[in-house]
Amino acid sequence: MGNRFEVTVGAGTMMSGSPAVVRFPHRWTPGGVTVEADFTGAHLLHLAAAGCVLNVSSDAAADEVAQLLDVVDQVAEIPRAIRAGAGVRRIG
Repeated sequence: MGNRFEVTVGAGTMMSGSPAVVRFPHRWTPGGVTVEADFTGAHLLHLAAAGCVLNVSSDAAADEVAQLLDVVDQVAEIPRAIRAGAGVRRIG
């Protein structure tokens, strides 16, 4: 069974050309981003994580890209919160 909650976020040369995408402005890229996702809670959670890291496409050396990915992984708020875990309870 494939990924039931797949989300794709693209920017720059990795933007989707699909007619089913939603486009959003983004302060880091003049062309904004494209988002392909269903609208469920799980998809929105994955979208939040994807929005923190986006896709990395670069002409930089592989070790520089790896270092960038490590830093992003350490500071991206949503992925850090997911890894830390959270109690969920219903009140009322």
